[in-house]
Amino acid sequence: MNRHTRSLIWVAGALLLAVAIAWLSADSDDRPPIIVTNGSMYFTNGDASSPIVPTQWTNDIVLSEWKPADNNYKGITGFAVSFEKSYAPGVCPQASSTPPTAPLVGDEVRIEYTLGGSGGTITSSLRRRRNHWLGVLGKFEPKVVEPHDHGLKAVSPTQIEFEDQSLGYISKVSVGGTNCEFPAPQNSADRLAFRVRIQPKAE
Repeated sequence: MNRHTRSLIWVAGALLLAVAIAWLSADSDDRPPIIVTNGSMYFTNGDASSPIVPTQWTNDIVLSEWKPADNNYKGITGFAVSFEKSYAPGVCPQASSTPPTAPLVGDEVRIEYTLGGSGGTITSSLRRRRNHWLGVLGKFEPKVVEPHDHGLKAVSPTQIEFEDQSLGYISKVSVGGTNCEFPAPQNSADRLAFRVRIQPKAE
């Protein structure tokens, strides 16, 4: 076997190894994505495009937080965030492309919602917190923090929401130090179609 053939075999092997590592990494997240959509703050645990069956939301009254019920999931390192059906593709374009070329990554996601009537804003966040003793011990899980002075309510086992009757919209999504600010949509179709996809990343 000559040197050229050995080099080709080495390159092919390296490529196969890289593909295998990427495939295993992409397949390692064992929780379904959390989708925020519908103009109002609708947090849906799971998505039809994910093969992982979602669990229901559970409420921690003491901390005013919601989390997906545990299903022997792994702990999480943070979240990968992308935008689907964005009416403003120039806002954080790498996270808005199809498929996203560079999702935003961080251990907390803040979502600002602008009320349609008053123009005021409310903010909720999705963060990682340990699952025992008020967040002190145990594995890290995704927790949704209720907006200040506004409650989230369960409308189905896998969906919690703050529903605004004044036709507001998701106006800013912040991940780490990146702020993605969305202008008011031109119509209700755009407002309702826009989705924030938040994938919990397994440890």
